Amino acid sequence: MQSKTIYFIEPSPNGDYLLYLAQKLSSDGYILSYTEKEIFLMTETKQMLLEKGTSSILSQQLLTEEVLPDSTPRNAVLDTLKCMLNRCAPKQSLHIIDPYLYPTNCDCDYIAFFVQIFESAINNCSYIKICTLPKRNKELEQQIKDQIKRMNSQISIENKYSDVFHDRFWIADSERGVFVGTSLNGIGRRYAVIDYLQKTDAEEIVKRYNQIP
Repeated sequence: MQSKTIYFIEPSPNGDYLLYLAQKLSSDGYILSYTEKEIFLMTETKQMLLEKGTSSILSQQLLTEEVLPDSTPRNAVLDTLKCMLNRCAPKQSLHIIDPYLYPTNCDCDYIAFFVQIFESAINNCSYIKICTLPKRNKELEQQIKDQIKRMNSQISIENKYSDVFHDRFWIADSERGVFVGTSLNGIGRRYAVIDYLQKTDAEEIVKRYNQIP
């Protein structure tokens, strides 16, 4: 079954105009259904609560894109990153493509930030695949690897080093992912955009990753 798109007309038209719309749409093969907006929203909300529970609903981000001003509290940025990644729901693999994942001068809470964002995803994965620049903080890299193993001792870690990628991408199961316009280092200090990737874009990025020796 195809998903439905709901349209609202404001201001509300009168009955005669609705009848005209219904007849016009019917002649083109469409069906017009209508109800009060408030009744519809309450009915849909009740159904979602019954199916998914309150915690699941409240943890979801309603927008596909998040714009994070430089005044955004750091914890809010971390929560947004975590929520958007968890919506991608990695079950087998997670690609972390970040040229600056292991910065030379990192915040004292850098590893804690990493854990806060990635812990749930890493716990659910069998493979984590990381691509970053060859020039990196190797000591920090080892600390991150050790932390990943503490979160999931059975996970397999693959590392690649390349300057092919300029931006940051987190991709679940090679097909769902987010574009991340902020570095984990100094997070929340600069204006940034986070957005979901189209499936075709995620697959293309993974394809390019696979071509790296």
